[in-house]
Amino acid sequence: MYVRCGPRMMAPHFADRVPGEHWIIYDEGRNKAVVHKADEGWIVVWTDTDQWKENLTGSTDQKEFEELWKVFHRAVAITERTNYVCQRGHLPLWYRSHMTEFQ
Repeated sequence: MYVRCGPRMMAPHFADRVPGEHWIIYDEGRNKAVVHKADEGWIVVWTDTDQWKENLTGSTDQKEFEELWKVFHRAVAITERTNYVCQRGHLPLWYRSHMTEFQ
């Protein structure tokens, strides 16, 4: 059985693990986002307004953060222990196109 995990379900996980950080989990398919302020709670926001679209397409540091994440992923990976069969069992292939480290 497959269960979709939206941003509202993931928010408590990240709020517990990184409570002192500002972060946003954005679900483009559902037009929702979870917004968390550092050391505060999180809220669900509908993102189907023009203002959200303008902010998301504006200039950000996304490319720099993506590159930093790729460098981190390569640095912590143990190439001798790479097991693609095991990865496919735990991470569907269709999902990899959404993950920065596999692009």
